Amino acid sequence: MREGTFSASYVNTLITTALALGVNRAELLQAASLTDAELSMPSKRITMCKVATLFHVAKALSCRPGFGLSVGKHITPSSFGVHGYMLMSCKNVAEVIELLPTYEKIVTDIATCHSKPLNNEFKVSWRTEIKDLDFKLNISEAILSGWHFFGRSLTANSMTFKEVCFEHERPKYFAKYETLFQCPVKFNQAESSVLVPRSYLEFPVKQYDPELQGLMKEKAKILLQKIESNGHCSQQVEHYLHNNLAYLQPSILQVAEAMNMSERTLRRRLKEENTTFKALLNNCRKDEAKLYLEDMSLSLTEVANLLGYESQGSFTQACKGWFEVTPSQLRKNL
Repeated sequence: MREGTFSASYVNTLITTALALGVNRAELLQAASLTDAELSMPSKRITMCKVATLFHVAKALSCRPGFGLSVGKHITPSSFGVHGYMLMSCKNVAEVIELLPTYEKIVTDIATCHSKPLNNEFKVSWRTEIKDLDFKLNISEAILSGWHFFGRSLTANSMTFKEVCFEHERPKYFAKYETLFQCPVKFNQAESSVLVPRSYLEFPVKQYDPELQGLMKEKAKILLQKIESNGHCSQQVEHYLHNNLAYLQPSILQVAEAMNMSERTLRRRLKEENTTFKALLNNCRKDEAKLYLEDMSLSLTEVANLLGYESQGSFTQACKGWFEVTPSQLRKNL
């Protein structure tokens, strides 16, 4: 499988953070096998291996175990390239949350970002299958701290999270998390995520500019197509399903249209990757089911609807097939 990548614009923000903490730029770039030439092009893709090394060296040289948390304060629209300028010109927070998952691959394709409506909140999560636990901790800190500072900059410091969750175990410097986020922080969770109160969705973005957003969105679409053309079709389908299960009862035709191809072409490409749309949809629903069932504020009927099932009965039948227990029994075991 192709190695994940980051945009050079985001990597430059990591380097800026390290320099602010006293790290020598030449020493850092040499250790990560990076050159000024490749970093001078914002859309250039930098491999995950190099970024992981950069984090490791920056943390060691700066003597900051929570280096990832320091990244957030250095995040600017340019850190995310055209994606950042598009988000900066949104009308309100609701639009930012809607567009964040759609174009997040412009920043990195090592993870997937998802936004889901809950009862009185909106949950935005960041999921990755990275095996390197130290790097996973570092990048999770950087991404969520980046959301915190970027969100506040968009709304003139009006926005704060209700809760922040991380997959990794609670580190020794855990007090830094609550100091930074100013809200409850949980560790050892199923995914890294933030909760945004629904009332925040209408918060205006201070630099709303529909003309700029239209221009940036067109550029983002072109860049995203270029990035995705180098990836696996099945990964693109999974990404779409995770982001849209809560809003529709997905069909292969809908997904094909969203990916700008015919249903026949999509079926063929998935077959070439030894999978099917049905299998991907089933796996996606299985993954999402456990996450939703952990939220006790959601009824079983609501969980079924969020997974795209027409009835709770259909969800119960699927759950028995996945876990050999009913949804209510699975919820008790989680």
